Parts: sequence; C-alpha cells; structure tokens
Amino acid sequence: MGLVAAGVWIMLLRAEVSGLEAEVDKQAAHIEMQKLQISAFVGAVDRQNAAIDGLRVDMKQGVADVAEKAKTVETRYNTVKVKDDTCQAKLEAYEDLLRVFAGRDK
Repeated sequence: MGLVAAGVWIMLLRAEVSGLEAEVDKQAAHIEMQKLQISAFVGAVDRQNAAIDGLRVDMKQGVADVAEKAKTVETRYNTVKVKDDTCQAKLEAYEDLLRVFAGRDK
C-alpha cells in the first residue's frame, strides 16, 4: 500500500505543479499585456507633452504679439488728439480713434 499511496501522491503533486505552471504562464501573459498598455500610455503621454510644449511656444509668441499690438495701439491712441471742444471735432476724433483700432487709415 505504501507504494500505491506514494504513486497517487506523486500524481497529485504533478497535477498541482501543472496547474501552478499554467497559472504562471497566465500571469506572464497578463504582465506582457500590461507592459504593452504601459508602453502605449507612455507614447500617448509623450505626444501630449510635445503638444503642450508646442502650445507653450505658440502662447509665448501670441503674448509677445499682443504686447506689440498693444504698444502700437497705445502709440496710435496717443497721437489722436481732440482738436477743439466742438461736437464735430470730438466726433471726428472718435472716428479717427476707431479707425486706428480697426487698423485702417482715412
């Protein structure tokens, strides 16, 4: 009986080892899938970071452009003067100012 019991025990151990090997293979496949997902995520983050860097450059240029335009408008605004206190002169001065803001001359 001892030999039969040992044989049964060995068969049970082999079955358990086979089950554990299958579980290890399953976990290894799961890890590979997660590595692929992480790689895809890193690629997406890299693309987003590149887009953000591009937007930062565009924003800095836009801010510089707005500042330059503000200086130009301020300069033009300071050159428009009310010629006298009559309504007609004020109206013409406001029209000149609006043309300056619109970027058109008379």
